[in-house]
Order: sequence, then structure tokens, then C-alpha cells
Amino acid sequence: MQKSATHEVRSFDHDKGLFQVTTGRGNRPPGKGGKKHNVDLVQKTCTCEKLVIYKLPCSHVLAVCRDRNLSYASFIDSYFSTREYRRTYIKSFKPLADDAYWSPVVGPRIIADKSKKRDKVGRPVSTRINNEMDEGARTKNKTAYSICRQIGHNARTCPSKSSVRSSGSHGAVDQT
Repeated sequence: MQKSATHEVRSFDHDKGLFQVTTGRGNRPPGKGGKKHNVDLVQKTCTCEKLVIYKLPCSHVLAVCRDRNLSYASFIDSYFSTREYRRTYIKSFKPLADDAYWSPVVGPRIIADKSKKRDKVGRPVSTRINNEMDEGARTKNKTAYSICRQIGHNARTCPSKSSVRSSGSHGAVDQT
């Protein structure tokens, strides 16, 4: 409703329910607003098509309703009514029995393709195809292990692990 308050409504044919709505800027950034939309109250259409797609009145229809003192409730589809919501759950649901009691399926047996199944463990493998723009991303800077200062390993995989001993201070190397 706030958005529709900034719109300007012009009547083209009141008897046929044709109006032109110019959107207002309101608090929107520069370049927004000032667009014109045609609203047909009889056909329940607007050129933005939100009324047809979402079955709910757009800000342009709300602006016309506000300008003409009309109720916008007639532009809301019955799908959104409390009556329809209650009708959805009017029938009772029954719990499912164990699959051993299910009647056999008639028709072709569908078997899943196991090659399409994703592994559940670990991070998903990317299926992205790299191109020449990704060259820089492939090179990784290798970090040096802080105690022996060699590149390409860590404390667990250090090749000179036997010569590196912790003697109370980090980085002490046995020179024997």
C-alpha cells in the first residue's frame, strides 16, 4: 500500500474501467519511477502483468482502487481465501502402512542410474569446465612449514621430523 501511495492515477475511460498509472519515485534510487502502466479493472489486467501472474493486485491496481475508493479484495484470487485453505484440508489423511502391505505396482520397473548418484561424504566435486580465463586460479602459493622452513609439507608430513625436536621452545633444531 505504501508503494501505491506515490503513484499518480489518470482515468481514460471510467465506464470501461481503463486507467493509466504513473509510478512515483518515493524512496527509490534515481532512474526508478516515472513508468506508465495501463490498468483495466473490468478485465482485471495491468501491463506489469503481476495481477495475472500472481493473482494478487499490484501497486498500480491498488493505486486505482485507492483513487476510486474501491475495495481491492475483489482483485485477490479466491485461491488465497480462508475458505479455499480450509477446503484443502477438509479430507482426512490416513497414515501409510508398511510397504510389505502395499499392492504391487503395475507397469515398467524404474531403476535409478547409480552413476548419477552423488557421494554424500565430503565437498561436492565441481562440474565446471575451466577455460583460459581460469589460468591464474590454478596456481596456488605453496606455504612453507614454519619450523623447518621447507615448502610443500606441514608438521605431520615433515621429512626432517626426526631431526626437529621440541625442547621447550619452538623452532629449536638438533644439530647432531
